[in-house]
Amino acid sequence: MKMIKIALLGTAALAAVSVSARADSLSDLKAQIEALNARVASIETAPAVPAGYSLMTISDAATITAPGETLDPMYFGPTASTIGIMPTADAPAAVNIQWSGFVRAALVYNASALDATYSAILANETHTSTHDLHIKARGELDVKATNDTAVGEVGVKMAFRSDIDGSILGGVTMPTAWGWWKMTPELAFGGGIDGLGGVGHGTDKLTAMYTDGALSVGGPGDRASFKVSYASGPISMDIAAQHWVTGSSIGGAGQIGYAGDSFSAQVAGWVHDNDWQIGAGATASMDMFTLSASGAYGHQSAHNFNVLKAGIAVPFTQGVGADYWGANVYASAALSDSIKAEIGYGYGLFNTTDPFLSIFNLQETKNAVAGGIYYTPVSQLTMGVEGSWAHVNTSTTAPTNTDTTTIVADFVSVFRF
Repeated sequence: MKMIKIALLGTAALAAVSVSARADSLSDLKAQIEALNARVASIETAPAVPAGYSLMTISDAATITAPGETLDPMYFGPTASTIGIMPTADAPAAVNIQWSGFVRAALVYNASALDATYSAILANETHTSTHDLHIKARGELDVKATNDTAVGEVGVKMAFRSDIDGSILGGVTMPTAWGWWKMTPELAFGGGIDGLGGVGHGTDKLTAMYTDGALSVGGPGDRASFKVSYASGPISMDIAAQHWVTGSSIGGAGQIGYAGDSFSAQVAGWVHDNDWQIGAGATASMDMFTLSASGAYGHQSAHNFNVLKAGIAVPFTQGVGADYWGANVYASAALSDSIKAEIGYGYGLFNTTDPFLSIFNLQETKNAVAGGIYYTPVSQLTMGVEGSWAHVNTSTTAPTNTDTTTIVADFVSVFRF
């Protein structure tokens, strides 16, 4: 009996020890699980961005546009890669930063011929012609940013570009640099490089990249500017002070436009010293077709003859003035979701008068046609073929007469991100 009692007491003691050990292990496991849950909760509540900011996103968002800006659909799509930063209540303003870019490459054939007939005094005629074939390329990176501040939106856009023409490697330039402040949703003030004053209709809508570009009625070109912009619904107005390098350094430009769902129109002009231009244009869209036209009339004095107006440059000496006008039409058709065809025609006329030597009175006319067909299977890629023909006739009271004909044909590709 004594042995039986001892065995029973030993078994009970062993069971008690085993139960106590299991209880200790379970308590340790519970403590570890609670610590893990606390750590996960801490990680979940920790900010994913630097201190002071509540949210940062990277997404494909609507492309930022500056007041008065029109995007070229060949290079810029409706959306762009965007970093959005949302601050906490006591941090700086919210920021959106966008970046996009493209690389363009083309095989370009160019042929030109000049026929000249001089006066009886010189009694000679000449004919010259050139033919060349190049592979040309361009790369561009575009960056935009907006800040929502206490006084309205403040934004900046910049472009960095490099061109390769045949074997010549160009340096990096900045063709676009603009900043703006939206004082109200309708009213904005901006400064930088801008080309206000041209008519953005007619052949200005041509996609053509390497064909003869002298179909446009022209504008003052990109210049250092200050600009005030107003837009409300379909109505927009812009007025700018622009810097020129000849004559008085400051000129002015402006435009008023209407942009509806299927119809848009514009009146635009610029003035500098005795030089000026006024133009107008309109565009109508009808299902798969787009029709557009524009025209301009202006005056160019001697010291600005190196500036291209209405597609014709007239590099004459002091004392010569020119009245000119130009007009053009454009049509495009969406043949399918990925194929687009377009064509444009432009005409320009210069009449110059030399008040000192009337034998240098000159008339110059230009006719030009350009067009292309483009295939865009995805938003990041476009390929196309383009062509143009341009003829310029120049005659003076000397008399002399020259005819210049230029033909361009190219295959072009554009790669975007």
